[in-house]
Amino acid sequence: KYSTGVLKSVDGGITWTITGLKWKETDGLFGYKLLMHPSDFDILLVAAKDGIYYTDDAAKTWSKVLSTNYVYDIEFMPNNPLVAYAGVSGGKFYKSTNSGVSWTLKYDNPNPLADRVGIAVTPDNSSEVFMMIGNMNDVNQVDSSYTFNGIYYSDSTGETGSWVRRASGLPNVFIGDGSKLIGRQQRYDHSLAVSPLDSKKLVAGGISIWRSDDSGSNLIYINPDVQNYHVDIHELVYAPSGNILYAATDGGVYKSLNNGDTWVSLNNNFPITQYYRISVSNSSSIEILGGSQDNGTHFGNSSSSTFELAFGADGTDNAISKSHPAFMYVSRDDGTFLRSTTGGFPFQIFCSESILESQGILV
Repeated sequence: KYSTGVLKSVDGGITWTITGLKWKETDGLFGYKLLMHPSDFDILLVAAKDGIYYTDDAAKTWSKVLSTNYVYDIEFMPNNPLVAYAGVSGGKFYKSTNSGVSWTLKYDNPNPLADRVGIAVTPDNSSEVFMMIGNMNDVNQVDSSYTFNGIYYSDSTGETGSWVRRASGLPNVFIGDGSKLIGRQQRYDHSLAVSPLDSKKLVAGGISIWRSDDSGSNLIYINPDVQNYHVDIHELVYAPSGNILYAATDGGVYKSLNNGDTWVSLNNNFPITQYYRISVSNSSSIEILGGSQDNGTHFGNSSSSTFELAFGADGTDNAISKSHPAFMYVSRDDGTFLRSTTGGFPFQIFCSESILESQGILV
């Protein structure tokens, strides 16, 4: 769960050694981003749970240059690496003018629920900075809180007073198709990128991918079921040429050649799906259920090389009846249970949070 610090390889990743930034598991620390100076490769910055760390001797020694809770993102200003930016918990934006040696708070979001911050910059206009801020869920005012705080824009390298909020509230980029008010993914899925060729072209990732062609004022939904990519977007990166966009997701890495209109998988059928639980039938066909991390529950049999998706999201526990193998049960991580009485399809919900609440069992 926690990080061991920063590791270093000098042989292309074949072997690794620990650097001067070394943590014990009992420290309870982890990093969100490791950033290398674009021209002085001895300088690196780490955005971590407890602040920002800096090295100028290729990771031999480190200094904590900003002590604060949860630094989520850091970026150098394009074409001027003396300037660096940091997104900090609470909707805060920090700026450095000496390549990360010292930092100054330039923006503090007024919403008390403001939480994770993502930052995006572009060489198309190096003075522009974009922020995406997510809010914590408000347990006391569930119906009135939006977890999508907004996308913010500065045309003056993030200086105080230069920030303008653009898209906000709805569509909520942190939940599915954006139609709901409340999403719980704002810390888990949070990514933002701007085209290096056109600063008006912006992509944002939550559960799904959203695109803006007007610098973040309006967001267009990129449907994963239509445009062919896996949900839960942890990173969006444009290639330096600006012609290719990559997405790192819970289902692998995907590539787009048309700014997100369509995607192709780069996973090459790697057998890397993480299964939580599997069940095997007593029947002669040896039917199998497998619940996987964020890749749903799969159904098949031992004679088949392919499995079908029984149900999406995080597939957790499952079972096949020993006495009646046509009865199958699957579940997901939010406590929803589904049942099939026909040996696989369809699976129908018979227990969920809303069902238990309606019966007065869960209050």
